[in-house]
Amino acid sequence: MISRLVGTARLLLPALAGIAAVSANAQANLPPEVKISWQIVAAVEPQLAFDIAKNKPYSVATAQPLGLLALEQPAVRAKGSSAIPAGALFAPSIIGTGVICEPGRRPGQDTISCLADSDSDGRFDHSSKVQTRFIEWDSMTKIGFLVDVNPVSPWQPLGSPVTAAPVAEVPATAKMNIELTLTWPKSGRGTRFNLCAMKNEGKDVWGGNIMTPFCAPELTFPGGRGQQQLANLPGGSLTLVSIGKSSARILLDPPKVGTTY
Repeated sequence: MISRLVGTARLLLPALAGIAAVSANAQANLPPEVKISWQIVAAVEPQLAFDIAKNKPYSVATAQPLGLLALEQPAVRAKGSSAIPAGALFAPSIIGTGVICEPGRRPGQDTISCLADSDSDGRFDHSSKVQTRFIEWDSMTKIGFLVDVNPVSPWQPLGSPVTAAPVAEVPATAKMNIELTLTWPKSGRGTRFNLCAMKNEGKDVWGGNIMTPFCAPELTFPGGRGQQQLANLPGGSLTLVSIGKSSARILLDPPKVGTTY
């Protein structure tokens, strides 16, 4: 009996080794970075110089991910129990082939998930993650939306392949509503602006929405005047005309509707 079991095990070893080799080859061919495409779908009209008050957000544009998909089954890693729920939204990465990523972090998550179709059969069989927590200046920085190029963790096989279907209408939760805020009007340390997108991070204990800002790199005007491109937005620019005690006069050239980045 024991010799028979040993013989069976010997027969299985090459097959298991073959599966491991296939998985390793699949992982080797998957990208170490991802990037999804966003499109500007609404923007403010260009206007003459106007005043913006300190800490009063001003709406600039709305962007949405291109090619949005929804998972048709829950995705569970082969070595793990937590699942990406069916219905979770993803968008294609322009880096790699057959790779999709969540456009934003789901409430309660510390990472943004990505999936890959490693054998081009139309089903996603590997998963990875974009880390959204970073230690910066002694504080925890979080990424709410997947913008620009981001590195991913090592790809891992799913327990079972999953599929995703196109979404007819992009829900508001998948869009970025981008706002400009004057945070420091004085010129001594540089006049500073934030360009942020608010994201719903779930419900508080009273049932209200927890809205958290996720911001591009700060825009700083060292001399209290000048022009800068809007960070992470194509074609948009901000001109600082003058500064007051708690306000600034600006010229805003918003990004064009239909522009992708």
